[in-house]
Amino acid sequence: MPEQEGQKKYFKLKNIRDNPNRDFKTYPIIERKVEKLARSIRATGFNDNIVGRQVGEEEVQIAYGHHRLRALWKVYNDPEKEIPITIKDYSDGDMVMLMGNENDDEYNCPLAAIDDAVQAAQKLVKENPEAVRDILTRQGYDFKRLRPGAPVIAVLTGKPEGTVSRSLERLGWIASGEIDREALYSCTTQGAADRFARMVKEHNPTPEQQKAVAKRLVKLNKFGEATINQVFVDMLAKLPPSHPDHPGYFELMLRKSTKHIEALIRTLAAVSDLERQKNFFGGEPTREDISQTSKEEFQDAVNRLSDWIVKVAMRLDAKEEHEQ
Repeated sequence: MPEQEGQKKYFKLKNIRDNPNRDFKTYPIIERKVEKLARSIRATGFNDNIVGRQVGEEEVQIAYGHHRLRALWKVYNDPEKEIPITIKDYSDGDMVMLMGNENDDEYNCPLAAIDDAVQAAQKLVKENPEAVRDILTRQGYDFKRLRPGAPVIAVLTGKPEGTVSRSLERLGWIASGEIDREALYSCTTQGAADRFARMVKEHNPTPEQQKAVAKRLVKLNKFGEATINQVFVDMLAKLPPSHPDHPGYFELMLRKSTKHIEALIRTLAAVSDLERQKNFFGGEPTREDISQTSKEEFQDAVNRLSDWIVKVAMRLDAKEEHEQ
């Protein structure tokens, strides 16, 4: 991206907007980073250079510097406080490219920052191909010959194609619900994340178990495959079979619920034809029928159990298919 001459202007804090491409779910604000920046601003004042593009008469969208913006709010806490911003004529594509500059190698959050930039570039490719074409042309690429997907996104983000490919895979895991976002981003490197994902697929833990394992790995500061595997094994082994997070819980509950519903059906069969049965107290046969309310309550219980068993069976089928 060619250098542009910028003009420094002052904007009120209340009129400074985030980069519209920034996804704070993928790459959330890191409070300890905000605190460190706030301490620096209190000590020496605000001397950092934030760049952005003006939108409207009084508002600006910053290209990067989202942690600095939060730190400024923490220090001044005054929506009328004016902050210097260098204004440049950035396109939508420029805003995506610049977003990757927000210190994605700091504060143990590289994966989230990389994925945030890749996700924004992927969205730009889908929704604004004209902006992508403009960027590629300015950088000397023949967009007609550049394969879509990772190669294009690599140009837009300035990251290696291999890094982009692995990022797209991670984003797919998270979107499908296969891997928990918080647990995955606890991993310190792309290699650690890949190993964590392999172990998740092998052990099939719940999201809460994934988070617990990730928390333990961070405490150990070890992300080797053997360590990840052992922590998963230890975590699962501590749970009794009756615990909902135990891998064998649904098999156990399926057997119990099957026996329970069979007993209910036998009970219904035994008491429904009272002309040939004595009452429960040993008296003579009676023609009294079961009340309609009792029948409805029983049927409702049977239906609930039936629905639950179907859900469990579907989960077991999915698990068996996953293991094959």
